[in-house]
Amino acid sequence: MLRPVQMLTVSQGPTHHFFALENVLVTYYVQVPPLSALRQREVWLRSITRTHEHIALLVVVDKDAVGPLPGDEFRAVLQAQAAQYMHFTACSAVVLEGSGMWFSLLRAGLRSLGMVTRVSFPVRYFDSVSSAAPFAIECAGARVTPRMVADTLESVRLTPPVAE
Repeated sequence: MLRPVQMLTVSQGPTHHFFALENVLVTYYVQVPPLSALRQREVWLRSITRTHEHIALLVVVDKDAVGPLPGDEFRAVLQAQAAQYMHFTACSAVVLEGSGMWFSLLRAGLRSLGMVTRVSFPVRYFDSVSSAAPFAIECAGARVTPRMVADTLESVRLTPPVAE
């Protein structure tokens, strides 16, 4: 009998909640988190790659996220992790929550950038977790359902900090 899949919190704080459901890592943001969050993510990556050949990254940016974009140091750590774990990464599903012209243009612009930058795994952009989760789950061969991913995200959803 298979054990039920339970959420494992990887890192959490007022700006983010990173959690894993088996070999699907969900990184949920309402603001850029501290670098310590990426270090905690690295601990999970080291651990999960001992037991799974493939992982899926599901990045969720809250529709009400605030603050500046990630700085140089944050992006450098992300790039280093991506390079180190690229052979385990089955895909990246990026959710930019929101509707309307600006959100659609942002997703379209990122898709265009993705076409000219070469990565070793598929990267797709979505407007909701319910549309992204099936892609991520299938890529990683995970034993979770899209409903489990969506419900777990709703259980940890944050109120964005007040913009300064």
